Formats: sequence, C-alpha cells, structure tokens
Amino acid sequence: MRSFLLSLCIALALWSAVAQAQHPTTRTVVPWGKKPGALAYVPQGSAGGRLQNGPSSLRVGPDGDIFVLDTLASKVERFAPDGTHRRSIGFPSTDRHDAERLCVDLALTRDGGMVLLDRQSRTVLVLDRDGRMRAEVQVPIGGRRLPLLWAVDADRAGRLSVFDASDNSVIRFLRSGAMVGSARSDLAASLVMERDGRFVGLKVPSRENARTLEIWRDDPFARKRDLVARVSSRSEVAIWKLVGIDAAGRLFLETAAGAGDAPVRRSVHALSPDGKWLAKVPAPDEPVGLSMVRSSAVAPDGTVVFARPTGKGLLLERLTVVAAGGR
Repeated sequence: MRSFLLSLCIALALWSAVAQAQHPTTRTVVPWGKKPGALAYVPQGSAGGRLQNGPSSLRVGPDGDIFVLDTLASKVERFAPDGTHRRSIGFPSTDRHDAERLCVDLALTRDGGMVLLDRQSRTVLVLDRDGRMRAEVQVPIGGRRLPLLWAVDADRAGRLSVFDASDNSVIRFLRSGAMVGSARSDLAASLVMERDGRFVGLKVPSRENARTLEIWRDDPFARKRDLVARVSSRSEVAIWKLVGIDAAGRLFLETAAGAGDAPVRRSVHALSPDGKWLAKVPAPDEPVGLSMVRSSAVAPDGTVVFARPTGKGLLLERLTVVAAGGR
C-alpha cells in the first residue's frame, strides 16, 4: 500500500511538472500609486462616475517589454518581461486649457513608437519611442452622430485604424495623418489587425448554437472577407474573445464555458494562421473591478499577457500557450 501511494505521489508530481512546463506562467504585480513604475487606480465604488478607474490598455513590444496605458495618471509605463520597470512616458500636453486627455487605447508602431487614442478630444496621438509628438490626427465627426472612439491599431505600413463603436465603423489614416476613408465592419470590434492591415474577427453564426464559432479575415475598405475556420466546442460557450495575433500569424482565442453571468473553465487556444488548432491551456480569471479596452495582449513570440487588478496592484501574468518552435 505504501509503495502504491509513493508511486502515485511521484506520478502526480511528474504530471504537475509536465503540465507546468507545457504552459509556464510568470507573475508580476505593478503597485498602485503615483510614483514612476506605479499605476493610478480608483476602486469602482469610489470612482465618482468616472468612465475609467485605472489602466485601460496594454501591449507587448517586439522585445517582450510590456506597455501599460495609465489613463488616470496620463502616462505609459514600460516594463521588462520580468516586470522590472524601465521608464515612464507622459502624454503630450493639449493646447486646450479646459480639457484633459482621456487616452483609452494604445498601439505600437513598427519602429518602436506609440499611438494613443484620446477619446476626450477625438484625436490620435502618434509618438516616437521617447514620447515626443510626431503627429496629432483629428478624427472627423460625420453628420449629427457623436462617435464613441473605442480602439486604435497600426499596421506594418504605419497606417492607423480607429474603431468607432457607435456605428461599427473603421476610420483609417495614413502615417502622415491624411484620412483614407471609413468603412463599416461587424468583425472589427476587437480591432485585431494583421500586419497587412486586414482585420481578424469572430462571428457566432447561430444564436441557438453557441458551440460553433467562425473566424474571418476582413478588409472592409476592399469589401472583401474570407472565412478562415470554424471552431467547435463540446460544451456551450459563454465567451468567445479574440486576444491577438503573433509575429508568425498564429491566432489566440480566449473562451469560457457555461452560460449566464458566471462562466467557468476559462481557456486560451492557439490556432495556426489557417485556423488549425494547436494548443489549449487554462486562462487566468476575468479582471473584475477594472474597465479596460484591452486586458490581454499577444507578444510577437506568442506569449500571452493578462492583466487584472488586485488589492496591491495590477497583476500581470505571462502565459506560454505554444512551446518555442511550435506551429
């Protein structure tokens, strides 16, 4: 009996080690506060009607550095992959004395610069790697409709795309700030873009069957879309979310099984560029008490970073979904 129990313990230990090796996670807590390297945060119960109560977006650069958009403190905090603070980059000041910037989303450019979406002034700020302003692009208002600027991204050519949630439209600008045009797309809500500027979006074809999901590539400006794959689940899925795309073109999805307001079994799935399933690992809990445009991001190497608030600070979790060299 003792021999059996000993063998069982050894087997469980080996299984645990293998499981951790398949999807290792590193965790870092960025403290709340006003000092460099800390993030401003107001608990929702005392937010006083604020639209944003803390960090609103995050991205991962080509070297693995994590960029966190600290909306309340008007700055971007940059951290090394191990969580070491590298630098703080303040927002450029506005010419309007009666207005404050409300930057809600962040994108990174190919040359190491940053793009900020200022919802308050309806502008896109293009910055160099040191935070100096390159361009300030005004997003036009069409007709009597007030836009709800939600997300921003930049493609390999430096073109900027802004998603307007009020009518599901994408407004595109050249790197110089000249407007290309606008087009509607029901697949661009997450504003996940490939390097050539095409969007990747998710679609549930049937409300009666939440177990099947379609993945599409969409170019609303060329009026062309292609079905990448259909993904099915054995159980009902409450949440389908596209997290992002890595440098190899692999797609990363987040799912949560179950129904209602308390989904369970959160997972991250990696798919090949043509939609073939590669891997699945458990995902961290949903961030509660913090409104973020992007609470997760994909690094160029396929590492997925999740953010969620804790009592001490913002917890950043780096999750390896696909082993190095995996396809």
